[in-house]
Amino acid sequence: MHNRSKLKGGIPLNGTYSGTGVSGSTFFPVTAGGGNFYHQLWVHQYLRLQQQCHTDHNRISPLSFTCENSLTDPRDNQTYPTIQIGTQCWMAANLNYGVTNPGMTNQRDNCTPEKYCYQDNPSNCISSGGLYQWDEIMQYDDAPGSKGLCPPAWHYTG
Repeated sequence: MHNRSKLKGGIPLNGTYSGTGVSGSTFFPVTAGGGNFYHQLWVHQYLRLQQQCHTDHNRISPLSFTCENSLTDPRDNQTYPTIQIGTQCWMAANLNYGVTNPGMTNQRDNCTPEKYCYQDNPSNCISSGGLYQWDEIMQYDDAPGSKGLCPPAWHYTG
């Protein structure tokens, strides 16, 4: 289970974050408890700005789940089949989460999950899932145990 989120997306860069469950530039949901959290970005000593990225800061409690049932992603209510392989439960369909980027527009570290649809056709995302650049699918966090864009309580294995 993902137990931390890197705080990012604040403008201007090089500020200091503060708020419940925050240590340095990392948010720890277990420390904060349940609920939605507002974080502030402090720049220099005089300017206070609202942190621009909110989706990483909502602690979503996973629903009880039995493998081989459908998984419903609470972020957008899309459902995915699952399959048990050995002791692990896997999604049996490609992820289709995020806002569609047209053409070959680069996906950016802007706190908005972005995807491509094959041949810019939205029905291809529905039938085959979204397409992602590596940094985007990992949410620009390469630390071990990062969950990337996986649904809450799920993580990338690779």
